[in-house]
Amino acid sequence: MAAPRLEGEDGPPRVRPGREGRRITLRTADGSMISEGAPVQFRGVEVGRLEQPRLTVSGDSIVVDAFNDAPHDRRINSATRFWDTSGFSVSFGASGLSLDVDSIASLVAGGIEFDTVFDGGKPVGKGTVFDLHEDEAAARPTAFARARSAGRAGAVALAAAVAGLAHRCA
Repeated sequence: MAAPRLEGEDGPPRVRPGREGRRITLRTADGSMISEGAPVQFRGVEVGRLEQPRLTVSGDSIVVDAFNDAPHDRRINSATRFWDTSGFSVSFGASGLSLDVDSIASLVAGGIEFDTVFDGGKPVGKGTVFDLHEDEAAARPTAFARARSAGRAGAVALAAAVAGLAHRCA
């Protein structure tokens, strides 16, 4: 009788079995901004870690799973956006030169941050994939664009003229 064949991982698991939380998937076109073990932050507080990034079958994007610890995993819904916090940004304005570094940990190891950027987000199920944006400024407008597109057209008939509105005949 042959001995059973066992295969192991190269290192310890990122998430211990039985650990409370939620695994989500993030997608990006540029894998240089993500690395295994980098922190996932919510408002500057570490609430999870990135796992091993991998290339999609089509080769057009990179996906990475992120495990978010309970109870912070409940913050993730359809109104949640994720963005890269690795590195730093430099801007020049009327007040002079500005250097923005999110944290020393994210500067060294990289990392991502998330937030719920508008009200009314719905719970998301297993298998939901979130886009990973270049920075917070890029992440926030997408939320408003989607919220506006869900609006409804309507018309109002007024019996009398209203000051400030122009009268138009077709």
